Amino acid sequence: MYHDVVRSSAFQLLKPTAKCLLVWLNDLYIPGSRECIAGSVKQVATWIGCNKDTAGKAFRQLESAGFIKLVEHHNWQQRRARVWRLTFRKFNGREPTDEWKDV
Repeated sequence: MYHDVVRSSAFQLLKPTAKCLLVWLNDLYIPGSRECIAGSVKQVATWIGCNKDTAGKAFRQLESAGFIKLVEHHNWQQRRARVWRLTFRKFNGREPTDEWKDV
């Protein structure tokens, strides 16, 4: 994780589950290869060790804090999870948008 992200007031205000989720999403990010990160609430709940409602709240908290942005909606009929991008990382050859700095 970047120091400016972790030391920001936006990050400090996050609940522990949202912080864990952000670390997990950042770990999955690979520049130029895996910049879109798919993850279901059920997967995250298993990884973090919480229930799916808490995991869903963590996603919403990260999105409202400006750390993640939705790229693609889920489709449960096709068993596809939501796809996210990290706003503090490069995405599709573009520089980070850093929405978390504006919150």
